[in-house]
Amino acid sequence: MTITKQTHKRNQEAHKVYVSLGFHVNFYHSWRGDTPDEAGFGTDIRVIGEILRMLDKANEAGLEAFGYWDFDGYWTLQEILPTYAPDIIEKVARRVQVGLDDIVLGSYNNGANYAATEREFRITNTYALENPYGSGVKQLFGVTPKVLRPQECMYTVGQNAILKSQGIEGIVLYYAHTPFNTLGAFIPSLSPGDRYNPLLMRMTEEEEPIVVFPAICPSDVIDNVSLDHMLLDLRERQLSGEINSDVLVHINFDADAEYWLPVHVPKFLDWFPNIGGLEEYIKVVNQYSWAAFTTPERYLETNPPMKEILVRQDLADGGFDGSYSWAEKYSTQKLWSQLEQSRWKTYQAEALIKKLPEKDQDKFRIDLWDGDNSSFFKRMIGLTTTHFGMSTPVVNEQREARAEALLVDANQQAYELVHQAAKLKQDRGNERLDVLYDFEVFAPDVPWESDKTHSLFVAKVPVILPNDVRGVLLKGEDEKEIPVSIIDVEQMSDGRLGGTLLFLTELASDESKRFYLVEGVDEQTKPEKIDLLENERILMQFSENAGIERVEIDGERIGGEDFLQPFITYRQGKKLTVCKNTAYQVSCPDDFQWHGIKRVLLSANIPIETDEGTVNSELKYTFTLFDALPFVLVDVVVDYAFTPPRDVIQNVQQKLRRLLDENWIEVAPFQVHPNIESREDDYLRVWKHNYLGITSYYDLDYREINFENRALDSFNHQVTAGWTAVSDKEKGLLIGQSAERLTSMAFCPMRLDGTDGKQQIWLNPFGSYFGKQSNYAHMGGNGVGAVVTEVLSGALKPNGPSFNGKYVQYSLLLAPYVGDCPSSDLQRAAMNHFYLPGIFYHRALDFEHVVLGEDLEAMMAADLKLQQMNSKEPLPVPAALIANPSTENADVVWEPIQDVRVSGFEVRWKDAGSSDEKSVKIRVDNRYQIENLVDGEKYFIRVRSLKGDSASLWSRTVTCVPGAVPVVSVLKALKGLSLATIWKFVSASIWHVLSAPARRRKLERK
Repeated sequence: MTITKQTHKRNQEAHKVYVSLGFHVNFYHSWRGDTPDEAGFGTDIRVIGEILRMLDKANEAGLEAFGYWDFDGYWTLQEILPTYAPDIIEKVARRVQVGLDDIVLGSYNNGANYAATEREFRITNTYALENPYGSGVKQLFGVTPKVLRPQECMYTVGQNAILKSQGIEGIVLYYAHTPFNTLGAFIPSLSPGDRYNPLLMRMTEEEEPIVVFPAICPSDVIDNVSLDHMLLDLRERQLSGEINSDVLVHINFDADAEYWLPVHVPKFLDWFPNIGGLEEYIKVVNQYSWAAFTTPERYLETNPPMKEILVRQDLADGGFDGSYSWAEKYSTQKLWSQLEQSRWKTYQAEALIKKLPEKDQDKFRIDLWDGDNSSFFKRMIGLTTTHFGMSTPVVNEQREARAEALLVDANQQAYELVHQAAKLKQDRGNERLDVLYDFEVFAPDVPWESDKTHSLFVAKVPVILPNDVRGVLLKGEDEKEIPVSIIDVEQMSDGRLGGTLLFLTELASDESKRFYLVEGVDEQTKPEKIDLLENERILMQFSENAGIERVEIDGERIGGEDFLQPFITYRQGKKLTVCKNTAYQVSCPDDFQWHGIKRVLLSANIPIETDEGTVNSELKYTFTLFDALPFVLVDVVVDYAFTPPRDVIQNVQQKLRRLLDENWIEVAPFQVHPNIESREDDYLRVWKHNYLGITSYYDLDYREINFENRALDSFNHQVTAGWTAVSDKEKGLLIGQSAERLTSMAFCPMRLDGTDGKQQIWLNPFGSYFGKQSNYAHMGGNGVGAVVTEVLSGALKPNGPSFNGKYVQYSLLLAPYVGDCPSSDLQRAAMNHFYLPGIFYHRALDFEHVVLGEDLEAMMAADLKLQQMNSKEPLPVPAALIANPSTENADVVWEPIQDVRVSGFEVRWKDAGSSDEKSVKIRVDNRYQIENLVDGEKYFIRVRSLKGDSASLWSRTVTCVPGAVPVVSVLKALKGLSLATIWKFVSASIWHVLSAPARRRKLERK
């Protein structure tokens, strides 16, 4: 990170203190649902209506009062506002047209666009301005903004150039004192003249800079006592000569936040600062001749950036200054997997389409890319941040259900297009009787592959084998034999074996190869040692005590007995307990055939002591090492224990409408601790690869910025399109993910310890850490705002509860290496693991309908379901039942049931004064809305699972009283503040009120 000073002189007499107010509008929330009341976007309608009223009232009174608005285009301007509150569009448009308010560009898709591809990023920006549906800001407000507010401040390397090519000159990012932040922990504290002015920002030395408008939120104002105190302080610094420029206090926050509204207090307390909302801000600015309102674009006209910063981290304003709030809970990993798999299948479809006759290509590309019914469009709006967070530990149940429907559809549509294209490519003419399978393997057409370099892919091909086959051979078109294994074998109901072919093949980016699987002789021999994986470069030693005892690459030790450290943190009473496994079981996987590979299965249990007794989370890790590859593949299966959920989260922000067990704090199912340690005068380095295809790094130099941040309980500043790596500049460890299984936009949170001067690091793929937020003492302030944010925020809770009772599978690539940056070959191998090659069958035994691997997998899954359907175990009872009231309705929600036997549910209810129950049977789901109830009446509700004519026991009975969801006041939420924090806030406020008159008189004399 580098900061360079640039000179800029202004006439001191002309200097002013400007205030810019930014209202971020998005009616599609992770905290709330999709109804026009306080359980949904009714809060937005109410608060924004008041903001517009206060602005208009001030203008009518002759006061200066204006700001800027940014909207998401799809959900708010296109879908919700025209139906439920068109007057908001009309009122904002009127203020813009008369020259009061400005518009700053928001993302059309409200998206997590630091994890967008270039095509997705360009189109969401283009559509935000102008689109076929008439919801662009140029179409609605008649403006062409030059400033963008990235949704949730999400930003990554390479986006500067894209934005500048689209006419965007600047972006809004938080540079704050509180955990609602983006830049604060990554750069040394700037002088007041620099921090309250536009900056130039690069994310690598090579890229062109873009203008950044540093923003704060109302919590930062509290951290600086009040807006009045901030303005007086900055003016004093101007007059003393410490600041030789204008300054900009830039407050940007959600337009639905109660902070904008006055807090109703007794009359004798109305002098207290920070309770007057927007009216207080307007009053403060208008009382000073040297203060004025402005907007980013207007301010930039006369105040060009004076300083340049280099920020290497991928940016987001979530918990722990990064991706925590979106990427680290189970529900959002599940949703992101659908999105990522739709991309993967799209790239497969593109590769096949290019090989079709030109007359057939256009239709496929329309369905893939064009219009609002395309897989691309569904995926682009599926990128919406509110499908993934900020809400923690889960999102609102309506939000999750809607997101899942959208992204499953995008994925299914992409699959169908691959299926259709592959069917056109099928060649059924091969009549060789000895061939069991005749299939083709091809490289997906990923957007950042510009060359045709050959690289090595691990191919995985589903197969079902006749029950008399004892061995197989794989041959290429030249009839040469290729080492092949069959792994992950399951016996089917008719005695046949289903499994996966595993082999290596070289492919260029536009290449495909044909293979033939024939019956062979079973030559498999059991390994001499089941506790060792070793080839010419890699060594991994296993033991029952440590799990993994040693990891080496080219003789260089990368891990020892503390390399593998899984755990779960669970609250028992008031005590946090780190639950660990006591031993491992080392065994040999029961596969069909190995050739060219070695495999080890490692199993463990993590016991958790609860009030109901001990429950166990089961862990299984299958390690695969190819003789020819310098990395290990790890398939992870985690069956998390289930503990009864009893907690409801409903506060000033969150109406999550589901039960949780908030005792779950952290999950680390495959935490690794590499033998990588910084020198005392240096830092560890994190390497990352993003969805624009750019590889970059950042150093863990946080102690230089703020010594309190030398150790971090959690950080996740790396978007991971495929992989991330850490190094000490001499050796490193790369970890990759695969779109075949569970994926995440930032799959690997990390933990840093640098308390003894040397840095050590822990990596937690598909887990979530918790602990202290970053420290911002280097930014000044009194710390009250940070505490207020932590108490009120719905984005800073532990993500652990989201994993309660879940079954999780993912695939990792572990690659220790020598050097600083992973080699280009290793990076390419990680990307080839991320997007595995596509496959389609010309012939698959006698299965005429089979085209893709998914077809065979579906057959195996159906057979397994058939076997499970015969189970005599009682049907599971719906758990975590909750009934959420709304006007004349009860929204009933329970935990999804994974038992394949369950074909539906029966919901029954009655009112308190009746003995007659009403009943409805529904398809498989985990939610139902009971309509046409009487507000204020109490209803009793229960649910049971169904399988044909049989049923489970009834769930516990819950009660619900329908009616409007009440407003939760900020004052009520602030009851969680400690007495010490309240006294610090009150005393600072009183001191300001008492000292402000004398400071004002002094400034007037100057």
